[in-house]
Amino acid sequence: MREPSESVPVMESACCTGDDVCTPPAATRFHFAMNVSDLEKSVAFYEKLFGLPAAKHHPDYAKFELEEPPLVFSLVPGAPGSGGGLSHLGFPVDSRDDVERAFERLTAAGLEVTRQDGTVCGYARQDKIWVADPDQNYWEIYVVHEDVDPETVRRSHDGIALKGTVPTTAATRRVVWEHRVTDAAIDSIPYSAGTVDEVRLTGSFNAALKEVERDRLVAEVRRVLKPGGEVHLHGLVADQELRGMLPRLPGVAALVKRVPLEEEPVRALERAGFINVVVTKLPEAAVFVEGGVEMREIRIAARKDAAATDTGERRVVIYKGPFAETCDDGGRVYRRGERTDVSALEWSRLTISEVAGQFAFLGGAGCGCACG
Repeated sequence: MREPSESVPVMESACCTGDDVCTPPAATRFHFAMNVSDLEKSVAFYEKLFGLPAAKHHPDYAKFELEEPPLVFSLVPGAPGSGGGLSHLGFPVDSRDDVERAFERLTAAGLEVTRQDGTVCGYARQDKIWVADPDQNYWEIYVVHEDVDPETVRRSHDGIALKGTVPTTAATRRVVWEHRVTDAAIDSIPYSAGTVDEVRLTGSFNAALKEVERDRLVAEVRRVLKPGGEVHLHGLVADQELRGMLPRLPGVAALVKRVPLEEEPVRALERAGFINVVVTKLPEAAVFVEGGVEMREIRIAARKDAAATDTGERRVVIYKGPFAETCDDGGRVYRRGERTDVSALEWSRLTISEVAGQFAFLGGAGCGCACG
C-alpha cells in the first residue's frame, strides 16, 4: 500500500519548458468504468459504500462522482468476464485543447491513438481519444461539453427489460452463460439441454465468425436455455452494408470485426425459434458514421418457448391499444377493444411478452386461473 505521505501520481502533460522543468497539471478526477451483472444491485451497493447517491442513474448506465478520493466511477450492464469487470479507464480534462495536446503527445510517443469528436457517452456529449495498453486495457482522455437528455439517446426503439425473470434466492441461483466478441466459434455450449436461465451474446454478431458458426451458436443457445429462458444480444449494427474494408473504430469498438445490418440479429433469433423477440435499444443517434453508413448500438431480448403443448383449450384476450390494431409474429390480428379468441399456449406466451400490459387477459371456458 502507498504510504500516507506519498503523493498521488498524475498524468504527465505537455507543459515542460526548455530546461525540462515540468509543472504538474491541476488535480483532476480519475475515471473508472466497470461492467456489472446487475446494475440495480450494484448501484444500491455503491450508494452504501460511498455514502452518497448516484449522480446519474438510468436503466443502462449509472455514475458516481466522488470528491475524496477524486473519482468518476461508472457502471455499465454486462457480465464480468474471466478477466474481471473492467470496462475501461480514463482521464477527464478541462478542454478540447487538452484532448488535442494529449493526442499529439501520445502520437509523437509512438502510440496508436484513435479519436471520437462529439460522441454521446454516459449521457453526455464528449470529445475523446482512446489508447490501449499491451493487454488491451483501454484508456480514454476526454472532455465533457454538456449532459444529454436520456430521452434523446433512448428514443425510437428503446424499451425495457423482459418481464418474468426468474427470482434469485439462496435456493435458486440463476445460471448465466456469455459469449463475447473476442470469443472463438464453438461447437457446443458446455451445459446440458434446458439447464441455463440466461444467455448473453455480447458482440457475438460483431465477431469474426462465419455465418454457419453464428447460426450454430444461436441454435446452441436455444438448446441449453430452460423453457422460458432469456437471451440478451448486444452489439453494433449498420443501416446499410459497409462497402469495402471495415473502418478503424476507436476504443473498445476496435474489437469489432464485422457490422451486420440492423435486421440480421433479429432474423437469426426468429429463425432459431425464439419468441417475444424485442429490440430494446436502437437509438436515433448513430455511434459511428463511415461513408454515409450509420452504425448504432443495438440490444435485443428474446425467450425460449415454454415447455407447453396446445391442449385445444381456448382463452380470451382484449387488445387495449395504443394502436387501432396489432398483430403477432404468426400474423394473428388483435383489434383494439375487441375480444380475440386464442389458444391457451398463445395466451401464455402473451402474458410474459413485452406487450403484456397492452392486453386484458380474460381467461375463458375451462380456465382454472383467477384471471377475471
